[in-house]
Amino acid sequence: MRGEQDSAAVTRDLATVLRGTEDGSVLAEVALGYCYESGRGMSPRIAEAVRLYRVAARRGSLDAYRALRRLHDEHRPSDAEFVIREEG
Repeated sequence: MRGEQDSAAVTRDLATVLRGTEDGSVLAEVALGYCYESGRGMSPRIAEAVRLYRVAARRGSLDAYRALRRLHDEHRPSDAEFVIREEG
């Protein structure tokens, strides 16, 4: 019974987030990116998470920028030629 309640809640919450993205909410774009990244309520799709994070970051979301950077850091090779150094 508990699993069914949790599943229903995730489905309901995901529908709310999807409506928010349709309405142009930056917060909803970040939340949907997280859902795609973590597989919450759907199959994980990192490329779609990155796309949504980029859109939200371009619109000014610092949370999206940080998520995008974290994902990039996790997947970038550790060779010296790929290291990004902070300027300034």
